[in-house]
Amino acid sequence: EDIDNMLTTYNAHQTDYAALDTETTGLNIIKDTPFLVQFGFIDPDIMRGYAYVVDIRTDIGAKALNIWLYNLMPKHKLLAGHNVSFDLHMLLNIGYDVFKLKPDTLTLTDTQFYIRYGHDALHTGEGGPPLSLKDYAARYIDPGAKVHESTLKKERTAIAKTYNTTLKNSLRITLKELQEYTKDCTFELTDLPEELQERYSKWHERLPDCLKHKVTNVVESDMIPYDWLNVDTLKTYAAYDIVYTLEILWFLMPKVETRNNLKAISIENSLLEPIVNMERVGFKCDTAYLENSRIKMREYIRTTRQELQELIGYPVGTGQHAVIKDIITNRFKEDTPNTNAETLTLLCNKTTNEELKRFIGYIQELRTLEKWYSVYILRFQERLTQDTDRLYTQIQQVGTVSGRVTSDFQQFPRGGIKDRDGNELFNPRKMVVTDSAIVYLDYSQIELRFQALYTILIGHPDTNLCRAYMPYKCHRKGGEQFDFKNPKHIKEAYDKSWYHNE
Repeated sequence: EDIDNMLTTYNAHQTDYAALDTETTGLNIIKDTPFLVQFGFIDPDIMRGYAYVVDIRTDIGAKALNIWLYNLMPKHKLLAGHNVSFDLHMLLNIGYDVFKLKPDTLTLTDTQFYIRYGHDALHTGEGGPPLSLKDYAARYIDPGAKVHESTLKKERTAIAKTYNTTLKNSLRITLKELQEYTKDCTFELTDLPEELQERYSKWHERLPDCLKHKVTNVVESDMIPYDWLNVDTLKTYAAYDIVYTLEILWFLMPKVETRNNLKAISIENSLLEPIVNMERVGFKCDTAYLENSRIKMREYIRTTRQELQELIGYPVGTGQHAVIKDIITNRFKEDTPNTNAETLTLLCNKTTNEELKRFIGYIQELRTLEKWYSVYILRFQERLTQDTDRLYTQIQQVGTVSGRVTSDFQQFPRGGIKDRDGNELFNPRKMVVTDSAIVYLDYSQIELRFQALYTILIGHPDTNLCRAYMPYKCHRKGGEQFDFKNPKHIKEAYDKSWYHNE
């Protein structure tokens, strides 16, 4: 009856604008799969919308999805998702290639494109729009947009608490005592007292497989997969996601058009398929190099901490800002407004106290080492499952207000990180393995270069900004003036014939 009603409804309405979303077992674009799929449309003539949620773990839900994909999806002209590439990955993981199923008359798009191109290019902190679906909806559409998300968070927290209570009872110590051991980024099971190691291992062994590779101390609420949660609550949550996606699309479409940004969105739409294809390839990881680097860096971090302790006389953590400030003020008799990196660097350059310089050097070095250890090593190791040596990342087309793409595989420092003797501890680029070679392409400071050119094109050149990137208003010895429209001049812009001492 539900399927018949859906078919009848679709046939009775204009269904040009539609939305798609999924609820999944996790966030790995290759390994995880959807268990709920939701879709819907808005009839623009009567401003009425419809949302459908199907549980594809059931035969009838799987049939409803099949009917929608093959019979109803082609009726739409525009199909949007919020971070739609993720949902396209999920459908690919269960055998549906939307790019091949959709007719040429249907365009896939992402409501994040409309948020970027329908608003001023401002960071959220400066009054710009948030990109998160719930945050955007709560600000512009429905103040109660996070109610159902909050309900799910409480359920995840309750499930995590059940596991952690069992852990506490097994260890016979409080979780706070356990976290005194585990809060250190270099923590390993062998750091626990021997009797606790055995008890913790037995508890960990009883965890479901989907949690084992994530849990290194206690179970966090965000580790609990959505498919464990109350399905009725999830269906309501899922249906509202379709409502909010459709309303964002409907609300912002005329604004994008007024701003003459439809062409830009068309370009973003055309990138969806190649980007999804790229993301599914992933990066082959040299797992042995990654693990050897972890061992090497962990040992060096602990050695450096020991040297810092010997200098001061007691352990000092890099995040203990009040303690660090107290040491600088009372032991070294220097005033410092705070202990952030910039302030400590200025103080280190100013002081003549060699012991203070050593202290600041240790703090700065350890902060860098600990960040690298967590962000570049542990995070990537966590994302590797036992049966693969590939790392997968999503490429965000609208991750910045400047229009750049972003991903967690960008901006790896070229030289890696080294110890004080210059020996390499870890280079993120070396963990990626290819059959031949990797080519890194970069256009240095491209946004500022365009901004410099823009000031010329609008007739108000910023002389210093332009001169940072071209010999603007410069002359050769023969009197020839640089012309940014002259291809020959552009080609020769960086040879010394244009240089002026000033």
